Amino acid sequence: MAEQKPFRVEVSVGAPREAVWRALTEPAEIRRWHGWEYDGLDEEIRFIYVDHAKPSPPGEILLDDGAQGQKITLLAEGTGTLVRVARPGSLPDDGAYDDIEQGWVCFLQQLRHYLEHHPGEDRATLRLEGLAAPDATLAAVRDRFPGETRHSGRFQHDIATARPGRGLLVFTSHAPLDSSAPAPVTLTLTAHGPGERELTEAREDLRSWWSSLVSDPRTVPPG
Repeated sequence: MAEQKPFRVEVSVGAPREAVWRALTEPAEIRRWHGWEYDGLDEEIRFIYVDHAKPSPPGEILLDDGAQGQKITLLAEGTGTLVRVARPGSLPDDGAYDDIEQGWVCFLQQLRHYLEHHPGEDRATLRLEGLAAPDATLAAVRDRFPGETRHSGRFQHDIATARPGRGLLVFTSHAPLDSSAPAPVTLTLTAHGPGERELTEAREDLRSWWSSLVSDPRTVPPG
């Protein structure tokens, strides 16, 4: 077993297992929810879900991408589906930030949002990065983007918001969210369908607002 910390991330998706399976195995579908736009997104999708994936229909995908033993499991749950991503490991869970674990928390919330609210729709994304106190930055994010909390954890807070574009925002910090010490923080916004235009039009305003909150502000994709 690899020298790594184990984790298990789960989300209940209001869509049948067949639809979730397609969204996890067809690259064109995966691109409508996974991650954020950048020059290497298509290569990332292919690396994770095609070249290093071993699907076993109807409900298991083994990922052989360098993080030993990662597995996606789909379990029928009434008319919906429980999606679980698990990684075994021999190290104790010390409660520290884990980039792969928090990545899957984000990805599964994006998957859920896509299938429940925007199936079949393309999307636009905006990712904002910087260094700031997580507690104050999250307070500013929640003030600007009221909506339904979809996930609230030690390092990540996700909101389904009416603007921009009935979208999903994911706020992540490398330090606990209640910390007042500066840490790397990111805000990833996703908007589908008609919301794509709204997010694109709001891009410069959002960049300016973010720059007022953090030091070393960066945008993905840049420009």
